[in-house]
Amino acid sequence: MKFPDMDMPIKNLFCVGGTVKGGTGINGAANTGKFCAQKIMNQLQRGGGDTK
Repeated sequence: MKFPDMDMPIKNLFCVGGTVKGGTGINGAANTGKFCAQKIMNQLQRGGGDTK
């Protein structure tokens, strides 16, 4: 089974948790949330990403 990446084909939709690549176990699942938050913050700082 291949885990999906955090990025989804729908703009500004991200997946986090135990079913995402790197998310197995409690620590891994929590880390995907952290990585997602960092990715969103980076997009907002660069002016990319729509907040609507």
